[in-house]
Amino acid sequence: MRILHPELIMLLFTLFRSCLFSKQLIPKGHKGVSILFAQHFVKEGLFPKDFSRLLTRLRENREESDYGYVIGTSPEDAEERLLEAKKIIDGVKQYLRKENYL
Repeated sequence: MRILHPELIMLLFTLFRSCLFSKQLIPKGHKGVSILFAQHFVKEGLFPKDFSRLLTRLRENREESDYGYVIGTSPEDAEERLLEAKKIIDGVKQYLRKENYL
């Protein structure tokens, strides 16, 4: 099992991109998403620091996935990743609603 399924990684990156687009920020690549999100959302206090840390981890997982590396993980770790993903989904939805994008 991969640390985080590639489709879930892409979903979360799409959510982070939607936040960036709300401020007319267009990142170049996954690293750009990480950098811009940290600068414009975490530093401004719109999202907690752990979102930025998870985003960096997601980018690394995505790169590992691109090269076909399979990293074992326990069911407990997988469950923790899913809970983190749900927290991000809820946080982004709340932000987009507040900004009248949803």
